[in-house]
Amino acid sequence: MRYVFSSHYEGVSVISLARVNPLNFGANISLIEVPIIQQKTLDRAIKLINKTIGYGLYEYEASSNINNVMYGPIMSLDDLDQVGFWYQ
Repeated sequence: MRYVFSSHYEGVSVISLARVNPLNFGANISLIEVPIIQQKTLDRAIKLINKTIGYGLYEYEASSNINNVMYGPIMSLDDLDQVGFWYQ
């Protein structure tokens, strides 16, 4: 079954930021790792927001290029981490 990070409808998109934050899954981290986790969560959120803008504003289609922020389908956090930050 596919894991949903965001859903896009005509005129509205919904992004689940809770699903991109490892702390919400009971990750056992040290204080040293907190800034790294926060940066990773921010990077993932930016990718999902850029993808949402691509769908809603620019009317881009999903891409099979992993370097394109419009890549899809994203099946895991590992996929999301590999996706590029911008449109190609």
